[in-house]
Amino acid sequence: MLYNSPVGRRGFCTFLLSVLLLLCCSATLGQSAGKAKLSYRLLAIKVKGLSRLTENQVIAASGLKLGQFAGENDFKQAIQRLGETGLFTDLTYTYQYSSAGCNVELQVAENDKLVPIGTLEWVCSMDGCRLEAISQTKWLTH
Repeated sequence: MLYNSPVGRRGFCTFLLSVLLLLCCSATLGQSAGKAKLSYRLLAIKVKGLSRLTENQVIAASGLKLGQFAGENDFKQAIQRLGETGLFTDLTYTYQYSSAGCNVELQVAENDKLVPIGTLEWVCSMDGCRLEAISQTKWLTH
């Protein structure tokens, strides 16, 4: 009776352990392959839904740059950065990719509870005095 002999059991246990190890390794490899982080060269970045800010201002604040390689995590981080500014009430993104690269579109809704502020100074001449802006406009939430 081979199945009761110590050598037979040891061989069967070794075989069973090998099969279990193989199954565990293949499951781990399958998970790694499924979670591969894909990135694409950014060919275009568009911003929809703007009323006061410019597309270039929003793109600069997002941290995305044309030509960089970016993937879904980068797009999520860009949305996070924009959300942390307080300038928007709603932020989403979509992207399309091809063999050449990726086009990303940011959809934004600007916060309508913002007040533009800037620094003004009195400028006086022979013609009279007037206020002039001496710094860029910033947005203040209220």
